[in-house]
Amino acid sequence: MVLLAAFGLVTHAAPSIAAEQFQADQWRAECEGAAPGTDCSIIGTFRSMRNDGAFALALDLRSGVLAIVGEPPPLSATLQIDRNPKIRCSGPRYCLFPVDASTAAARQLAAGSVALLDVETQKGVLHSSLSTVGYRAALAKLRSWNYPAASRTP
Repeated sequence: MVLLAAFGLVTHAAPSIAAEQFQADQWRAECEGAAPGTDCSIIGTFRSMRNDGAFALALDLRSGVLAIVGEPPPLSATLQIDRNPKIRCSGPRYCLFPVDASTAAARQLAAGSVALLDVETQKGVLHSSLSTVGYRAALAKLRSWNYPAASRTP
């Protein structure tokens, strides 16, 4: 399985119709294929230091919506990138940020250095951080594959 994944990353001369993936640091870029309207996302994963939760900060490039998902399900969360203002999301199962805030956060992730995350669950509040280096690498890889959705993202 690892050999197939490594082979897939090496053979990216041009995107194919099949799903594409790229991993950098704690971030992963995923696209369903190379056709117009393809759904692509950039996902950063983070865990609780107490090992009582696993979460992802996910950007859907087609819709532009940023979300925090995970187990246990988030009740609400805040995201702060560098010294920019915090943005807040809430939701009973998926914590979706408003579109305007998502757009601003995507720009900040592309230019920033660290994302600070506070996720509230029924078990308590998780405080975590993500480096943005992997986000920038994933975004650059999507652009190198010429995915239309990646060109709209700053």
